[in-house]
Amino acid sequence: ILSSWLNLAGCAVQLLSVAFFIPHESWKFPLLMVGQTLGAFAQPLVLFSPTKLAATWFPEQQRATANMISSMANPLGILFANILSPLLVKKPSSMPVLLGVYAVPAAIACFLTMVAIRHKVPPTPPSAGAANSTSEPFFTGIKMTFAGLCGALFIVFGILGAFVFGLYVDRTKKFMETTKINFCLTAFASIGFALVSRLRDQPYGLAVVCSLFGLLGFSIYPVGMELGVECSYPVGEATSAGLIFVSGQLQGALFILLLPALAQPVTADGSACQVGVGAALDWTIPTLVLAAICSLEACCFALLFHTEYKRVNAEDDEVSSALLQGAATE
Repeated sequence: ILSSWLNLAGCAVQLLSVAFFIPHESWKFPLLMVGQTLGAFAQPLVLFSPTKLAATWFPEQQRATANMISSMANPLGILFANILSPLLVKKPSSMPVLLGVYAVPAAIACFLTMVAIRHKVPPTPPSAGAANSTSEPFFTGIKMTFAGLCGALFIVFGILGAFVFGLYVDRTKKFMETTKINFCLTAFASIGFALVSRLRDQPYGLAVVCSLFGLLGFSIYPVGMELGVECSYPVGEATSAGLIFVSGQLQGALFILLLPALAQPVTADGSACQVGVGAALDWTIPTLVLAAICSLEACCFALLFHTEYKRVNAEDDEVSSALLQGAATE
C-alpha cells in the first residue's frame, strides 16, 4: 500500500512539474526530480516482494510461476514505456500527455491496493516453507524509434523466457542448472550484441541479438531469485531477494560511473550519421568490457557455485515426518 501511494505521489509531482501554472521555469526540474525520487522510494518495496509473495500465498508447485509473473510485471511496464514514449512524444510540448498517460496505471494500482488488500498472509499457510518463513539534450540526437523497438523486443522475449523457465523449474526444481545454463548463454548473447552493434545497417541482426539477450537474460531473474531463497533458507525470502537486488543496483551504479570514462568521441569516419557540435561517444569499448565481465561472471558462477536446495529439503522432511506421524497414529 505504501509503495502504491509513493508511486502515485511521484507521478503526480512529475505531472505537476510540466504544468502551465508553475510560475518559474527554474522550479520545474527540481519538481521533476522530487517526483522521480518518490518513485524511487517506492521501487524497492515492490521489487523485493515477489519471492515473499510467492512463498506466503502460493503452494510449492506454483511458487516459481507466481514469482515469475510478479517479477516480470515491472519489465512489462518498461516494455509499454519503450513502445509508447517514442509514439507520444514528438515534440517537447507532448511531455504532459506522456506523464499523464503514465499516471493512469499508478492511480489504478493505488486504488486496487486500497480496495483489495486486507490481509498480510492467508489464513492457512499454502506450504511448510510459508509456515516457517521469517522473514546529449533529451529531444535532440538520433531517432529513438528503433532503440525503443530493441528495448521492447528485449522485454517481450524476456517475459516469454521467464514464463517458460518459471514453469520448467516449478516442475523440475532444477534452479541451479537452469540458472547456470542461461547465464552462460546470456554471456554469448552479450558478446554477440557487442559485435553486431559495430556493424553498419544491421537492424535485423541487432533486433535478433536483443531478443536472444532478453530471452536468456531475463529468464535468470525469477529463477535466480528462487535459487537465492533456496540457498539462504530459513532467512526470509524478502531479505535474500533484497540483498540480490541491492547488489545488482550497486554494480549498476558503479558501471554507470566508470564505463563512460572508457567511451571515446566518435570520429566522422566511424559514424553513420553527421557528427554535430556536441561530440557523440563511441561505446564499443564499454560494451566489450561489459561482455567480458558477463562472460567472466558466468564462468565463475558455473564452475564455483554449488548449493543445496534447503527450503525444498526442509519441506520434504516435514512432509515425511507428517506422513510417519499419521501412519503411527493409525
